[in-house]
Amino acid sequence: MIGAYCILLFVAILFAWLLWRKDLQVRDLHRELEAMGEENDIVLDFMHKIVSEVASGADKKKVFLRILRSVTLACGATSACIYEKNSRNMLVAAESEGLFPPQREINPLLLKSAESRAALIDKILKGEELEPYEGIIGQAAETGEPVFIKRAERSARVVVHKDAALRITSIMAIPMVFRGEFYGVLALANPIGGGFFSDLDFSIACSIADQSALSIYSINAFNQLVEKRQIDHDLSLAKSVQSYILPSSLFSAYGFDAAAEYIPQQQVGGDFYDTFDLGGGRIGAVVGDVSGKGVSAAIIMAICQTAFRFLVRQFSTPAETLKALNREMVVAMRSDMFVTMVYAIFDSAKNKAVIARAGHEKPLFYSAKTGAADFVNSRGIAIGMVGADKFDAAISDVELDFCEGDAMMFYTDGVNEAVNPEGEEFSARRLKGIFEKSAAKSAEQLNETITRAIAGFACKSRPTDDDFTLLSVRRGK
Repeated sequence: MIGAYCILLFVAILFAWLLWRKDLQVRDLHRELEAMGEENDIVLDFMHKIVSEVASGADKKKVFLRILRSVTLACGATSACIYEKNSRNMLVAAESEGLFPPQREINPLLLKSAESRAALIDKILKGEELEPYEGIIGQAAETGEPVFIKRAERSARVVVHKDAALRITSIMAIPMVFRGEFYGVLALANPIGGGFFSDLDFSIACSIADQSALSIYSINAFNQLVEKRQIDHDLSLAKSVQSYILPSSLFSAYGFDAAAEYIPQQQVGGDFYDTFDLGGGRIGAVVGDVSGKGVSAAIIMAICQTAFRFLVRQFSTPAETLKALNREMVVAMRSDMFVTMVYAIFDSAKNKAVIARAGHEKPLFYSAKTGAADFVNSRGIAIGMVGADKFDAAISDVELDFCEGDAMMFYTDGVNEAVNPEGEEFSARRLKGIFEKSAAKSAEQLNETITRAIAGFACKSRPTDDDFTLLSVRRGK
């Protein structure tokens, strides 16, 4: 009887213990579910606020401050900081909330400054540049894994400040990463009221860091879109202006036939061309190429061409005109920019062509008498590179007979430097060969023949990856 009673008592105690254990597990599960619900509510509230910030057009600074305020409230932290990488790949404090402790020991002499204590510590914090893998922040940044040190006094990785207000009791550092792109490290230090961060605090901080990375990605994408639209608008405006400056048709008279082919590499380009009625049976023809591409090159092109149109009426020879243009442009251009030009005056009464070249590609001349083409050699330096003394000494006019059936072609380097898929250049030699065989055609047909040949060579619908300009002048009957 006693044995049976003992067995029943043991079974009863075991059953009661199992019920107690089960009750504890149920309570733990309830607590976990409550914690999960609390975390979800916190993260959803953060997402709502951060989406509102991004949608309202907030910049990165405002979003960073929103992140810091939200995470300190959610985790009960006394301070937080967001670190970014600078141009030297060093980690620097971008924004902070509260008195976040610097990650290196502070020289006590620095704290004796007349500045307010909070401002001084913030200045020290934002003046630090942390090396890759340096401390907790560097570890989180380089490994891409969050770091949670619940009891900081037990860790050798945590900086120990002599100032009690800066001592770290508990710290978290979570990398902000989205689609493999690093956007910074979110760090929190010291819970309010002392103690240590909990596992729930760490989980909430990690969730907010994940959402923060997505927000920063969205801001960057939005800013890039706005910037692209602004650039597109500027390019469209510049293209409209350039369409007014470049001639829609060339002046052809006195028995001369002139035509141009112009294809900018971008919406606007740095090449320009024009022809002028100089009276007395004379026409002028010019081609130029501004260093660089895009809007800046187009602006210089517009200035240069406007000045040139005024100067052609003031001087009788190409060399003198280009000398005057250089004096105007050398003071207006940046030191890293220049303009190459070739300018010719064709005289039907004298059957002559006079050419001056300022560092430009050598023009091609076809003689109907010999049936051969060759390059026109002349000296000259690009406009805007040197002052008048050196420029004037370097440039000179070259005079040629230019009779019935003769032709001349001016071009920019986008023509002869066009490359095929193997990286081979079209070359001035190939250009000369096609020009020589096609020089009997009209100026427009000649340009079309060469443009098709270069496009075929490059295996592209466009003939080149650079600004492309051809200007042909033929002498008819």
